[in-house]
Amino acid sequence: MARALTDDLIGSGMPPHQARALQAALDTYFQAKDAELSDLAATLSATAAQINTAAAFIAALTATAAEVNLIDNAVASATAVPTAGATDVCIFTVTLKDAAGVAMASRRAVLVYITEDANGDGVSADTYSTGAAVSDGVLIAALTANKVFLVLAGADGLAAISITDSAKPADQRLVVIDPVTGRVLAVSAASAALWGA
Repeated sequence: MARALTDDLIGSGMPPHQARALQAALDTYFQAKDAELSDLAATLSATAAQINTAAAFIAALTATAAEVNLIDNAVASATAVPTAGATDVCIFTVTLKDAAGVAMASRRAVLVYITEDANGDGVSADTYSTGAAVSDGVLIAALTANKVFLVLAGADGLAAISITDSAKPADQRLVVIDPVTGRVLAVSAASAALWGA
Protein backbone atom coordinates (compact mmCIF):
# COMPACT_ATOMS: atom_id res chain seq x y z
CA MET A 1 0.00 0.00 0.00
CA ALA A 2 2.90 2.36 0.85
CA ARG A 3 4.54 1.60 -2.50
CA ALA A 4 1.25 2.18 -4.33
CA LEU A 5 0.90 5.62 -2.70
CA THR A 6 4.46 6.50 -3.59
CA ASP A 7 3.85 5.41 -7.20
CA ASP A 8 0.65 7.46 -7.34
CA LEU A 9 2.46 10.54 -6.07
CA ILE A 10 5.23 10.08 -8.63
CA GLY A 11 2.62 9.47 -11.30
CA SER A 12 0.92 12.73 -10.40
CA GLY A 13 4.14 14.60 -11.08
CA MET A 14 5.81 14.73 -7.65
CA PRO A 15 9.57 14.18 -7.78
CA PRO A 16 10.43 10.65 -6.59
CA HIS A 17 12.61 11.80 -3.66
CA GLN A 18 9.80 14.02 -2.36
CA ALA A 19 7.22 11.24 -2.78
CA ARG A 20 9.40 8.81 -0.80
CA ALA A 21 10.06 11.42 1.94
CA LEU A 22 6.34 12.18 2.24
CA GLN A 23 5.54 8.47 2.43
CA ALA A 24 8.15 7.96 5.19
CA ALA A 25 6.73 10.89 7.17
CA LEU A 26 3.20 9.53 6.85
CA ASP A 27 4.35 6.06 7.91
CA THR A 28 6.03 7.47 11.03
CA TYR A 29 2.98 9.57 11.91
CA PHE A 30 0.52 6.69 11.59
CA GLN A 31 2.76 4.30 13.52
CA ALA A 32 2.83 6.79 16.38
CA LYS A 33 -0.95 7.13 16.24
CA ASP A 34 -1.33 3.34 16.25
CA ALA A 35 0.77 3.18 19.42
CA GLU A 36 -1.35 5.92 21.04
CA LEU A 37 -4.53 4.07 20.15
CA SER A 38 -3.12 0.86 21.63
CA ASP A 39 -2.30 2.70 24.88
CA LEU A 40 -5.77 4.23 24.95
CA ALA A 41 -7.37 0.84 24.42
CA ALA A 42 -5.38 -0.59 27.35
CA THR A 43 -6.43 2.34 29.56
CA LEU A 44 -10.07 1.94 28.61
CA SER A 45 -9.88 -1.77 29.31
CA ALA A 46 -8.45 -1.14 32.79
CA THR A 47 -11.08 1.53 33.45
CA ALA A 48 -13.84 -0.83 32.40
CA ALA A 49 -12.50 -3.44 34.83
CA GLN A 50 -12.51 -0.86 37.65
CA ILE A 51 -16.05 0.16 36.80
CA ASN A 52 -17.15 -3.46 36.82
CA THR A 53 -15.50 -4.01 40.20
CA ALA A 54 -17.19 -0.92 41.64
CA ALA A 55 -20.54 -1.96 40.19
CA ALA A 56 -20.20 -5.43 41.75
CA PHE A 57 -19.35 -3.84 45.14
CA ILE A 58 -22.36 -1.52 44.95
CA ALA A 59 -24.64 -4.38 43.92
CA ALA A 60 -23.51 -6.40 46.95
CA LEU A 61 -23.91 -3.46 49.37
CA THR A 62 -26.87 -3.98 51.69
CA ALA A 63 -26.55 -0.75 53.71
CA THR A 64 -29.02 2.01 52.98
CA ALA A 65 -27.95 5.60 52.37
CA ALA A 66 -29.21 6.49 55.85
CA GLU A 67 -27.05 3.75 57.39
CA VAL A 68 -23.98 4.92 55.49
CA ASN A 69 -24.61 8.48 56.66
CA LEU A 70 -24.64 7.29 60.28
CA ILE A 71 -21.13 5.93 59.83
CA ASP A 72 -20.11 9.11 58.03
CA ASN A 73 -20.91 11.08 61.19
CA ALA A 74 -19.32 8.65 63.65
CA VAL A 75 -16.44 9.40 66.02
CA ALA A 76 -13.26 7.98 64.47
CA SER A 77 -10.58 9.48 66.69
CA ALA A 78 -9.94 11.96 69.47
CA THR A 79 -7.28 14.07 71.09
CA ALA A 80 -6.90 14.72 74.81
CA VAL A 81 -4.62 17.58 75.79
CA PRO A 82 -3.67 18.67 79.33
CA THR A 83 -3.34 22.38 80.11
CA ALA A 84 -2.99 24.45 83.27
CA GLY A 85 -6.21 25.92 84.62
CA ALA A 86 -6.95 27.99 87.69
CA THR A 87 -5.04 27.50 90.95
CA ASP A 88 -4.20 23.79 91.47
CA VAL A 89 -6.26 22.81 88.41
CA CYS A 90 -5.23 20.70 85.41
CA ILE A 91 -7.71 20.62 82.53
CA PHE A 92 -7.86 17.79 79.98
CA THR A 93 -9.55 19.04 76.81
CA VAL A 94 -11.00 16.35 74.55
CA THR A 95 -11.71 16.92 70.86
CA LEU A 96 -13.75 14.24 69.08
CA LYS A 97 -13.03 13.88 65.36
CA ASP A 98 -14.63 12.22 62.35
CA ALA A 99 -12.87 9.95 59.86
CA ALA A 100 -11.56 12.98 57.97
CA GLY A 101 -9.81 14.19 61.13
CA VAL A 102 -12.19 17.12 61.53
CA ALA A 103 -13.73 18.06 64.88
CA MET A 104 -17.25 16.66 65.19
CA ALA A 105 -20.06 19.11 64.54
CA SER A 106 -22.57 17.14 66.61
CA ARG A 107 -22.92 15.84 70.15
CA ARG A 108 -21.42 12.43 70.89
CA ALA A 109 -20.96 10.51 74.15
CA VAL A 110 -17.63 9.05 75.25
CA LEU A 111 -16.32 7.26 78.30
CA VAL A 112 -13.36 9.00 79.93
CA TYR A 113 -11.25 8.09 82.93
CA ILE A 114 -8.14 9.32 84.69
CA THR A 115 -5.12 7.04 84.76
CA GLU A 116 -1.47 7.08 85.75
CA ASP A 117 -0.43 4.69 82.99
CA ALA A 118 0.86 5.78 79.56
CA ASN A 119 -1.21 3.03 77.91
CA GLY A 120 -4.31 3.74 79.97
CA ASP A 121 -4.07 0.54 81.96
CA GLY A 122 -6.06 1.05 85.15
CA VAL A 123 -7.80 3.93 86.85
CA SER A 124 -5.71 6.42 88.84
CA ALA A 125 -5.29 5.58 92.50
CA ASP A 126 -4.78 9.22 93.46
CA THR A 127 -7.25 11.15 95.56
CA TYR A 128 -7.67 14.80 94.72
CA SER A 129 -7.95 17.65 97.20
CA THR A 130 -11.15 18.93 95.61
CA GLY A 131 -11.88 16.27 93.02
CA ALA A 132 -12.49 16.05 89.29
CA ALA A 133 -15.38 17.41 87.28
CA VAL A 134 -16.65 17.84 83.74
CA SER A 135 -16.01 21.50 82.96
CA ASP A 136 -17.07 21.44 79.29
CA GLY A 137 -19.72 19.15 77.82
CA VAL A 138 -22.37 17.38 79.87
CA LEU A 139 -21.78 14.83 82.63
CA ILE A 140 -24.14 11.93 81.95
CA ALA A 141 -22.88 9.71 84.77
CA ALA A 142 -19.96 9.50 87.19
CA LEU A 143 -19.24 5.78 87.15
CA THR A 144 -16.46 6.12 89.72
CA ALA A 145 -16.39 9.35 91.71
CA ASN A 146 -13.71 11.77 90.48
CA LYS A 147 -12.22 9.12 88.17
CA VAL A 148 -14.54 7.63 85.51
CA PHE A 149 -17.19 9.58 83.60
CA LEU A 150 -19.64 9.13 80.77
CA VAL A 151 -19.57 12.50 79.03
CA LEU A 152 -21.60 14.08 76.26
CA ALA A 153 -19.35 16.36 74.22
CA GLY A 154 -20.72 19.66 73.01
CA ALA A 155 -21.96 20.37 69.49
CA ASP A 156 -18.39 21.41 68.63
CA GLY A 157 -17.03 17.98 69.57
CA LEU A 158 -15.34 19.32 72.71
CA ALA A 159 -15.39 18.16 76.31
CA ALA A 160 -13.13 18.98 79.24
CA ILE A 161 -12.38 17.30 82.56
CA SER A 162 -10.78 19.37 85.33
CA ILE A 163 -8.78 17.93 88.22
CA THR A 164 -8.18 20.05 91.30
CA ASP A 165 -5.33 18.89 93.53
CA SER A 166 -2.96 20.97 95.65
CA ALA A 167 -0.38 18.15 95.39
CA LYS A 168 -0.29 18.68 91.59
CA PRO A 169 0.67 15.08 90.66
CA ALA A 170 2.71 14.92 87.46
CA ASP A 171 1.54 11.51 86.27
CA GLN A 172 -2.17 12.01 85.61
CA ARG A 173 -3.53 11.23 82.14
CA LEU A 174 -6.96 11.10 80.54
CA VAL A 175 -8.16 8.14 78.48
CA VAL A 176 -11.00 8.51 75.96
CA ILE A 177 -12.97 5.40 74.94
CA ASP A 178 -15.72 4.81 72.40
CA PRO A 179 -18.51 3.41 74.61
CA VAL A 180 -19.99 1.41 71.73
CA THR A 181 -16.90 -0.38 70.42
CA GLY A 182 -14.71 -0.12 73.51
CA ARG A 183 -11.91 1.23 71.33
CA VAL A 184 -9.40 3.57 72.94
CA LEU A 185 -9.61 6.84 71.01
CA ALA A 186 -6.92 8.73 72.89
CA VAL A 187 -4.57 8.70 75.87
CA SER A 188 -3.33 12.14 76.82
CA ALA A 189 0.17 13.20 77.73
CA ALA A 190 0.90 13.33 81.44
CA SER A 191 -0.24 16.30 83.54
CA ALA A 192 3.43 17.04 84.34
CA ALA A 193 3.70 20.66 85.53
CA LEU A 194 0.50 21.68 83.76
CA TRP A 195 -1.28 22.84 86.90
CA GLY A 196 -2.53 26.33 87.66
CA ALA A 197 -0.28 28.34 89.99
